Parts: sequence; structure tokens; C-alpha cells
Amino acid sequence: MNEVLLEERVAAAAPTGTDGSRVPRLVAWPVLAGAGLTVLVVVAMLLRLLPTGSREGGWTYPYDRLAGQWHVLWPAAVAVPVVLGLLWLSRRAPARFDAAVAVGWFAAAVPVQLLLRVYALPSLGQVVASDRANSFYSPSQRWGFTEFLGNYMGLVEQLPRTRAPTCPARRCCTSASTRSA
Repeated sequence: MNEVLLEERVAAAAPTGTDGSRVPRLVAWPVLAGAGLTVLVVVAMLLRLLPTGSREGGWTYPYDRLAGQWHVLWPAAVAVPVVLGLLWLSRRAPARFDAAVAVGWFAAAVPVQLLLRVYALPSLGQVVASDRANSFYSPSQRWGFTEFLGNYMGLVEQLPRTRAPTCPARRCCTSASTRSA
């Protein structure tokens, strides 16, 4: 009797009709929806229908101002076919080549990321060193750790100011902190 029950449980637990060649629906639909939404956002940015940046601060992202120009698009025009080709090859590789597929993805991902990063505007170094984008870098160059934390309230007025707050919660917190000081 117990053997019959165990056999039925094993048979019921085994998935039917899945040979591993299809992507599960719970994975496929969100991925397709995300890809579709990404295309819509990119098209809206190219047509200047999607406001980005800060209206109050009066700034936009450089890649938004330059959207649609060839020097901004060509890295993506190279990266997208590379990724789609790797996806196609990955799906067709036998299971015994999983390690080779993972190594192939890493080997391709590094140059693709470098391509995208090199042609991104502005450079990562400019973002880190900019007081408008990152108000922590220049203070870390001017004061030591213990001096900064030990005398923070004395140094607050000397700290760089970033552009106008971009989100309502940050704006609310900023105005509340300046009122209480």
C-alpha cells in the first residue's frame, strides 16, 4: 500500500509536458512586458514626450538632450544584437555546456559594458567628482573622517550645495531640516 502511494506522489510531482525547451510563463510574460515598456520609454524619450531631470532645478540629463544622435545610439546598436545573439545561442546550447555558456556570457559582457560605459555621457569620474551630482566627494577631499563627523554642524555651511531637490519627499525633508536649524 505504501509503495503505491509513493509511486503516485512521485508521478504527481513530476511536471508533465515540460522538456526544458520552453521558458516558463511566469518568467516569459514579465520579461516581455519589461522589454515592451522599455521600448515605449525609449521612444517617448526620443520624441521628447517623457520629461526627465528636474523642472524646478532647470536641468535635464545630457543623454536625454542628445537622444537620437548617432554617437549616443551606436553603442546600443552594437550591444543589443550581441545580447540577443548570446540569448539565442544560450537557448540552443545543450545542458552539458552550461559552464561554457556562463563563461561566454562573462567574456562578452565585459567588452559590451566597457563599450557602453566609455561612450556614456558624462563619464563616471565626472559624476563622482561633480558637486552638483555628488555632494560627498569634495568634502572627503577637504576634511578627514573624524573631523567631518566630529564637527559636522560646524562644517554644514561650507558643504557644497547640489541642484534643487528632484523628488517631493527629499524637498520636504530638506525644507524641514533647514527650518529646524
